Amino acid sequence: MQYWIIGSGPAGRSAAAELRRLDTKADIGLVTEETEPVYSRLELPSYLSGERSRDELIGNAKDFAREYDLQLITGRRVVNLDPKKNLLVLSDKRQLRFDRLLIATGTRPKVPSFQHTSDALYSFRTLADAQRLVRTLEHLENALVYGNGILAVETARALKKRGLEVTVIADDEGLWPNHFGGLTGEQVSEYLQSLGITVHENDPITDLLDEATFHYFARTRSGRTIRTQLIVQLLGCLPRTRFLRNAGVEGNGGIFVNKYLQSSREDVFAAGDCAVIEDTEKSAQRSNFGWLSAIRQGKLAAKNMIGEQPVEVDVTSDDYFFRLEGGDPASRWNLHGDATS
Repeated sequence: MQYWIIGSGPAGRSAAAELRRLDTKADIGLVTEETEPVYSRLELPSYLSGERSRDELIGNAKDFAREYDLQLITGRRVVNLDPKKNLLVLSDKRQLRFDRLLIATGTRPKVPSFQHTSDALYSFRTLADAQRLVRTLEHLENALVYGNGILAVETARALKKRGLEVTVIADDEGLWPNHFGGLTGEQVSEYLQSLGITVHENDPITDLLDEATFHYFARTRSGRTIRTQLIVQLLGCLPRTRFLRNAGVEGNGGIFVNKYLQSSREDVFAAGDCAVIEDTEKSAQRSNFGWLSAIRQGKLAAKNMIGEQPVEVDVTSDDYFFRLEGGDPASRWNLHGDATS
């Protein structure tokens, strides 16, 4: 049996380990765009702030591949899935045959609504993004974070810890959508302001003007103009699934999977942030958010790829959707929301 996994995040790595535990003789491969595939994305803000070094952040990919007897392909992107031949086509033209496939590609950043190709804009999703930011920030005095959610908050905190003057701008979704972790947007905003960070909510950027390198003006809907040396854009994410356009795998805003994490093709599974699971009780769809819950999904997908005793996702449990590494936000920031009081 030939298993292939696309993606080296928590879902992909946990699935690889679980497949090897369940089948010691199988051929297992993992392919990823990342050149350093073994690290925790949640620790990137700690690297950005200087609290952790690069060596403390990353693990040894060769050790990971050796421990689980994997064929590991790094720095290569899957560009197509041939549904008739069960083949993956890579960016270097290689073709990989599979009997069972797990897609755990995660997400990619949303693009700001204002059209701009300015050098002021920085993404912050990968280790490569973080390394680029760290190099750039060495001689800067201020920065703007444009986005919302936990990564935006953690990034703003990290930039402040580096000694920068930091402004956070949130669009119409607000700073803290959906009251995640029992916290309100007001609580999170007050937390950032207590650190000396300026916060502007419900005021999206409409234009970005270049004065010179590292000197930019961000204009917002309300007419506010903010001078900044760079912008970290964290406006949310979209599933990284472009290579599936002609693959016969159903999805709209993610890969639709059933309670076994199986897609519309019985030999293709999906787990983690790119998967959308049907919650039949609530007539709704659920997607993963947390690192620890992605690990749970990866392990469950591996069990079902083996196929001996199918295991269902409990769509009513946050254990499969909203479990963060390092505790909930209220605990991280010494705040007390409804869920923690």
